[in-house]
Amino acid sequence: MSSLVQHALLSLVLFANLCFTGIIFGWASLQLIFEAEHQFGFLCGGSTDVGNTCAAQRNAYNFIYVVGAACVAFCPLPGGVMLDRVGPRKSAVVVGSLMTTGLLLLGLSDSVSFNWFALSYALLGGAGVVNFSISLPISFVYPKEQQPMIHAIMNCLFDASSCIFLIFEQLYFHWGVSRRSFFLVLSGVCVAVYVLIFILWGWVEPMFDQLKGSEKEPLLAHQKEADELESSSASLNRSATYSSEDSIGVSEYVLMQDKPLADQLLSTPFILHAAIITIQLFRANLFMSLNRDLLNQYGDTDKTYVHIYTELLPSTFVIAPLIGRVIKRGGFNNGMMFTTALGVTYGVLACVRILPLQVVTAALFVSFRVFLYSINSAYLSSVFGPRVVGSIMGVMYLFCGFANLFTYPLVAWSNDFGSFFPVNVFLATLGVLIFPLLYRLRVWEKKHLHLLAADQMYPSSSSS
Repeated sequence: MSSLVQHALLSLVLFANLCFTGIIFGWASLQLIFEAEHQFGFLCGGSTDVGNTCAAQRNAYNFIYVVGAACVAFCPLPGGVMLDRVGPRKSAVVVGSLMTTGLLLLGLSDSVSFNWFALSYALLGGAGVVNFSISLPISFVYPKEQQPMIHAIMNCLFDASSCIFLIFEQLYFHWGVSRRSFFLVLSGVCVAVYVLIFILWGWVEPMFDQLKGSEKEPLLAHQKEADELESSSASLNRSATYSSEDSIGVSEYVLMQDKPLADQLLSTPFILHAAIITIQLFRANLFMSLNRDLLNQYGDTDKTYVHIYTELLPSTFVIAPLIGRVIKRGGFNNGMMFTTALGVTYGVLACVRILPLQVVTAALFVSFRVFLYSINSAYLSSVFGPRVVGSIMGVMYLFCGFANLFTYPLVAWSNDFGSFFPVNVFLATLGVLIFPLLYRLRVWEKKHLHLLAADQMYPSSSSS
């Protein structure tokens, strides 16, 4: 019975991820509907340029998206603290309520008489990403070897949820379904899903709480071995091989999941990983924000390539097995190296003003994004464990939120400047800067993690 409930809860959690978690990233389709409804058309004063819109109107659309994207970055911290303190069951009530409110507001808003678009997108973005955080605990009740695959599927569904607005676009233009009707129905589905999740967590949450309480045992089992290895290393390499800082790092990492949150946040792996993810997510969010206008500048007047990009984003579900295999065989560092290479490549191709080439750019970008999110969640869960994974992820996304504050002015400046080429060069350059950080993290791994039984966590380091 418990196994059946566990599988049912996992299925519902994955369904919630598919429907709600990354729903705001289907923005390109939603913006097309806003344009068809002439939302914020009064800002143009009768003068339009690209796609029968004007710069002021596009900036208004961009503001809505940026607000939602900022909440994706800022909300994981309070959401993660909530998860760690009250558990996933009560957290699901909060997330479901906020998500339902956001869906209702998005369906009822109007730029002239009831302009709550920004608030609705803030609620959808914030509740969506917190929903992802509260989904992670279900993976811990499954065997450790299955967890990377579960994380990969969750992250692929995060991107696949962008198809909700794509489905709405088709219903709107081909079947005449109104925005109000669509989001009223979707809000009803949202209520039903989260009520069921709340009920099923009532059976599964005690198992998760037990895992949180027992996570110290495997760490303590390795403590004696690690201390002996550390002592041996210190005696053999007393002159120069390991500094006192390195020696502290060994014992600190053995007990990482058992350390206070403050110590974990000051640890070398968290600082380096947070810097890497902050830069990478800033690049991803900025590219998503400017992508539609970029394609317009390249000549996509009939929105063909916008649709291709929108349809590629949810299709990343098919590469979930590949992500799990990369993490299992190559480890987190090699996986992030591969992800960064994807990011640099799409950044370079985006600078080339050849419209058909942007199909390749879009495919590389969506692959980069799902690899990035999957490796990030799997890394944080493996290194810091279930006890504080919500808070750890929240603090890291807080850094990303501050970086995302630069997204809106950069896109607005590019619209006024009339070219996205400088911003695309900037994005590609930022991607190159990731490699030294990854190398520094790899050095840390070789000095510390190879002393421990970390072959599953870092197979590349163990085998080197």
